[in-house]
Amino acid sequence: MTTKTTLRVFGKHKFYSAINILGLSTGFALCMVIFLILSYDYNHDRLLPAADRTYKLNAKYVTPGKSELYAITSRFLGPKLTEEIPEVEAYGRFSRTRRRIVKVDENYFFEHELLYSDQESIRLFEPKFLLGSASRALTKANELVLTASKAIQWFGSVTQAHNASIFVDGKPFQVVGIIEDLAPNLHLQFKGLLSHKTLDNQFERHSAANYLEELWAAEYFTYVRFAENTIHHEVKAKSQNFLEEKVYPLIRQRGIEEEDLVLDFVPITDSHFETESAYNMPTGDKDFFKITLIIGAIILIIISINYANLSMALLSTRTKELGMKKVLGATKSQITAQLIFESVLYVIISLLLAYGLTYLIIDSRVLESIINRPLTYNALLQPITLLVSLILAITLAVLSSFYPAFKYAKVKLHEVAYAKKQSNMLRSLLITVQFMASLLVITSMLMMKLQLNLVNSQSIGITEDPMLIVDMTDNRMASQAEEIKQKLSTLSSVARITDVKLSSAKHLIGSYSINMEVQQNTGDFKEQIVQSAFVSNNFSNTFDISLVEGRDFSADILSDTSKVLVNQSFVQHMSWDTAIGKKVIHRGRQYEVVGVIKDFYFKSLKQKIEPLILYKKAVFSGSSQNLTRTSFHIVVVPGLENRAANEIEEVFQSFYPEIPFEFTAMEDRIGNMYMDDRKESQLIAILGYIAVLIAILGLVGLSSFEVNQRMKEISIRKVLGASPSTLFINLSLKQIKLIVIAGIIATPLCYLFISNWLNEYAYRIELSTNLILAALISLIAVSILGVVAISAKIIEAGRANPAQTLRTD
Repeated sequence: MTTKTTLRVFGKHKFYSAINILGLSTGFALCMVIFLILSYDYNHDRLLPAADRTYKLNAKYVTPGKSELYAITSRFLGPKLTEEIPEVEAYGRFSRTRRRIVKVDENYFFEHELLYSDQESIRLFEPKFLLGSASRALTKANELVLTASKAIQWFGSVTQAHNASIFVDGKPFQVVGIIEDLAPNLHLQFKGLLSHKTLDNQFERHSAANYLEELWAAEYFTYVRFAENTIHHEVKAKSQNFLEEKVYPLIRQRGIEEEDLVLDFVPITDSHFETESAYNMPTGDKDFFKITLIIGAIILIIISINYANLSMALLSTRTKELGMKKVLGATKSQITAQLIFESVLYVIISLLLAYGLTYLIIDSRVLESIINRPLTYNALLQPITLLVSLILAITLAVLSSFYPAFKYAKVKLHEVAYAKKQSNMLRSLLITVQFMASLLVITSMLMMKLQLNLVNSQSIGITEDPMLIVDMTDNRMASQAEEIKQKLSTLSSVARITDVKLSSAKHLIGSYSINMEVQQNTGDFKEQIVQSAFVSNNFSNTFDISLVEGRDFSADILSDTSKVLVNQSFVQHMSWDTAIGKKVIHRGRQYEVVGVIKDFYFKSLKQKIEPLILYKKAVFSGSSQNLTRTSFHIVVVPGLENRAANEIEEVFQSFYPEIPFEFTAMEDRIGNMYMDDRKESQLIAILGYIAVLIAILGLVGLSSFEVNQRMKEISIRKVLGASPSTLFINLSLKQIKLIVIAGIIATPLCYLFISNWLNEYAYRIELSTNLILAALISLIAVSILGVVAISAKIIEAGRANPAQTLRTD
C-alpha cells in the first residue's frame, strides 16, 4: 500500500481521475453549503440561556367547530403564571413590531424594531451589556436599551449613545444601556427595548377583576422558563386550571359563553419553524428544511454512485495487474487495502478542493442574497465539523470502494471475464439509481415551478391599477386624516383613495380574528370567530371589489358606524338565505349587514378565502392611538406612478415636513407575500440542477470508458458494414433503457413528495395530469442529456480507423 502506486494509477487514467475528483469536490462543496444552511436553521435560539427549559406561549381561542391560534398572549400572562405556578421561574414579554417615529436631536427616523419590554425579559434572555447595568435597565418608565449597531447609526458611537435622550412616538426616553447585536439566528429580533413601565399609567384604570379579564386578550409575545426537572404537561395543566377557575367565570359574565382559551407552550427551539400561529415572526420553513436535506442526500448518493461506477470501471482494466500482484505474493487483504487507500486519497483530495470551492461560493455572497441567511465559513473550520466531515468522507470512500476492492482482490486470472460481467451488472443498477434521483429532482422542480406560476398568475380579486400604500404613524395625523385624504383626492394623478385600519405587510389589508355573535336564519345568535377588517368609505370602489348584494358604506349616512359588510364566503359559511338585514353582536353592540362584497384574497393564496366582515373604521377608534394605525390606499392613474409618488409626498411633507415619507406599492406587497417561496424554490432549483449536472458528469466519464472498452467491437461492426447511426443507436440504447426504468420508479416517488408539498397551498395545480407531463419532460430532458453526454465519444469511436484500432490491441 504505497502513495507511489496510487499516483501512478492517477497518472495512467488522468481523464477519469479528473472527472472523479471534480464530481466529488463539487458534490462535497454543495453538501457543505447545505450543511451551513440547515445548521443555521436548526440552531435557531439554541444558544439562548436555558434554551431547553424556555417556552414561547401561544393562545388558542376555541369555539364550536373552529379554533384560532395566536403567537401572542396577554401582556399580563407572564407575570401572572410566574405568580400562580411555582414551576414557572421566569418570564419575558415583548410587544409586537410596528413602525415607530424616532427623533434623535432634530432628525427623524422610522424604526420597526423597537419593542416594549421589561427587566424580567433581560433576566430571562441575558443579552450582553456593553454599557449600562443589566440588573437595573428597564426598571423605570421612559428607559431604553439599544443594540450597538443602532446606537452607532443614530449617535456615531456607543459611548455617545449611552445616557442620551430621544423621542419615540412623541414620548421621551433615555438610553440606559447598550447591548451587543443579537445573533441573526434568533427568531425574535429587535434593535431596542422600551421600558414597559412607560405604558403602566394607561392600565391603572383596571380593577383586579378587569386585570384578570385582560388575560383573555392577545397583545404581547410571552416567554417563560421552567425550573429544572419540570414536567411540561403538568405546567400546562396547572395553567389551564388557573384560567378555568379564575378567568373563565369573568369572561362568561361578559357574555362570551362558547369560547375557550387554551395555552400552548412551544419550545423556543421550535419557534423558528412555527408557521401555524397568527402574528408569529418565523423565519424558517419546515418544507424548505426537509427538501434541502433531501437534495443534500441525493447529491451524496449521486457522487457516491459516480465514484463507485468509475472506480469499478477502472478496476476492470486492472485485473491483469492485480492478478500479477497475487502471483508475486500479495495477499487479498493487501490488495484490498491498497485499493481502499487509493479511494481514500481520491476523497481527501476532493474534500480539500471542496473547502476551497465552498469558500469561493460563500465569499461571493450571491447565495446569501437568494436564501436570506448569513453563511459563515468559520463554521466549517470548527474542530468538530472538520473531524465529522473527514470521517464522513473516509466512510464514503470505504463504502464506495470496499465491495469492488474486495471482489477484484479475490479474482483469479481465469475469472476475469466473469468478474467484468458482474461489474457491468452492478454498474447498470447504480446508474439506474442515479437516473432515478436525477428524474426525481427535475420532475419535482418542474412541479414546484408550475405551482408558483399558478400563484403568480392567480387574480386576487382587486383592482389591477397601480396602488400606493402610505402608513399613518404620528399621533398628530389622527386629527388630520380626513383633511389629508381630501387633499390627496384632488391630485390629478390620483384616481381613487380610501383608508384601512392596520394595514399588514403580510396581507393585502389588516385583519383581526374577533369573537362575535352572528344571527342565524332562525333568528338565534351563535358565537363565531371571524376575520374582521376596519375600512373607510369608498373601500369597495377603490379596491374595485364588486358588490354582490346591498350597498357600500357611505359618508352621507351617519348610522353606518353600526353597519357592516361581509364577503361571499361569510354568507356561505353561515348558510344565510339572505345576508341583508342580518345582525352581528360584538362587545354588546349590534351591527346590521347592509352589503355583500365579492370574495377577494386578503391573505396569502396558500390559504382559502376566509369569511370576512368589514366594519366602518371609526367604530373602534375611540382614541388617537387607534386612529394612527391607519393606512391610505391610493389608486393612481396608470402611467403616472412616479408623478403620483412625488405629489403624494409633497402633500404629506406640507403637513409634516420633519417626518420621513415612505410608501409601498401594492404590487410589491403582493410580491413580498411569496418572496420566501420564490427564493427558496430558486435555491432548491439551483441545487437540484447542479446535482443533475454532477450525475451527467459521471455519466460522461463512465460512457467514455465503456466506449473505449468496446473499440474493438465498434471497429468490427464498421468492417461488417454498420453505419454511424446504427452504431450510435446501439451504444446509446442501453442508457435510454436505464432512464426509462428509472422514470417508472421515480414518478410515484415524486407524486408522494409533491402531494405532501402542495398541502401547504389551498389553491394548487391539478396533480395527476401535471405530474405525468412533468415526468415526460424530465424523461426526455434526461434522455437527451444522457445521449449528448456520450455522443461525442461515440462519434469519435465511429470515425476511428478500424485497421488502426484492431492493430493496436
